[in-house]
Amino acid sequence: MADAHAADVQAELQAYLNTKNINSLFINIVESLLIEKPANPIAFIVEYLYKQYPDKAQVALDSITGGASAAPAAE
Repeated sequence: MADAHAADVQAELQAYLNTKNINSLFINIVESLLIEKPANPIAFIVEYLYKQYPDKAQVALDSITGGASAAPAAE
């Protein structure tokens, strides 16, 4: 019974990853990090996401800051 539940959970999680293209997103982020080798990888990732997904990034920033966000400064 526990094995069936674990398999269901794993299938659900894999479906989420596939639907949202999470694997591809992380591969692209890591590739960019390895090519650029930024001094501040966190800032680089934030800027990468903002440039690649400006609308979604703005919505995320607005939800964090209560709508008082601005685009991150270029490195």
